[in-house]
Amino acid sequence: MNFEFSDDDRQIQAQARDLLADRIKTPRHAHEDPAAPGHDYALWAEAAALGWLGCAVSEADGGAGLGYDALALLLEEAGAALAPIPFASTVMAIELIQRFGDAGLKEKLLPRLIGGEATACIHAPTAGPEGRRLALRGGKLHGEALAVLDGACADVAVMLARADHDAAAWVVVELDRAEVSRTPDARAEPWRGHATVRFDGAAATPLAGGNRDAAAEGLDRLAVLLAWEQIGAARACLDQACDYARERIAFGRPIGGFQAVKHRLADVYVELEVARSHAYAGLCALADDELEIAPIAAATRIAAGRAQQRAARDNFLTHGGMGFTWETDCHRYIRRAMTLKGALASEDYWRKRLASRLAARLQRDGSHGPA
Repeated sequence: MNFEFSDDDRQIQAQARDLLADRIKTPRHAHEDPAAPGHDYALWAEAAALGWLGCAVSEADGGAGLGYDALALLLEEAGAALAPIPFASTVMAIELIQRFGDAGLKEKLLPRLIGGEATACIHAPTAGPEGRRLALRGGKLHGEALAVLDGACADVAVMLARADHDAAAWVVVELDRAEVSRTPDARAEPWRGHATVRFDGAAATPLAGGNRDAAAEGLDRLAVLLAWEQIGAARACLDQACDYARERIAFGRPIGGFQAVKHRLADVYVELEVARSHAYAGLCALADDELEIAPIAAATRIAAGRAQQRAARDNFLTHGGMGFTWETDCHRYIRRAMTLKGALASEDYWRKRLASRLAARLQRDGSHGPA
């Protein structure tokens, strides 16, 4: 089996990297308002025109049909550049609508989302499908969602809520309604458009009829996609730290020559490659329904989150005092690591999900491990 990305996919990745490098300049503090959501609508229009949003959507649903490999590499580059566009949120919403939505919902929303005419946000509670902050009753959504990434500017929200008969369900709601209110929250990451979104009986459409398996499976699929953004951010942190370690001179030589620095960065590299290996398996599970995605997604989510957090932290440490200044982007990457850490349920949820699926597999196979 060939685990390499195709030449076409690599070309798409290279084009995305060049575009983002040309459009996004660092350090960014000189030309940004920290209180603004930070979305670059000109870049968003370019990304839509290049087909980024629909690259994994089938041609029958109006996409390019390029598959998940191309989407993963685009997410990696967007994560590495901290692209100021709601790319990951929108493609995750597209994934759920494409996978679980009915024909009418697809016809209504997919063209707008794929074409970049609308943006989306995603929210799953810390407890995953067991969360109860949002409730769907009689087709109306009630409750509030906290710290929703890209929620301040999104047109469409896909939220995990409690539906009829206490089943968990993904629900789709358009946010330009009188029953929806939003309060921007710039405390964690001012540039990502976080918001608390409140629903007071807003009309909402459940995906897959409130099927509990669809709720959990959808979260699994999103975990794999988000992992590629985290891997991209971790890769950028490692690159920044290595570059600085080669340039910074202390005691007459580059600090990268000291064991305390190079061993730390080597450990980051190992953790990043472990996460990438899990994420490769996740792509296979996304494309092949015969594979059990639950344990793969849980392992991917845990590994990618830890790799991103460690890479962001050690980038800070390698830069020393410079890492705490606005002269570098270190603070941006550690903020992103913290916000993505709880974006799709908590690590505790994913650890429990991984353990339960592995235990179920052992029981199913009749194996109880070594005596």
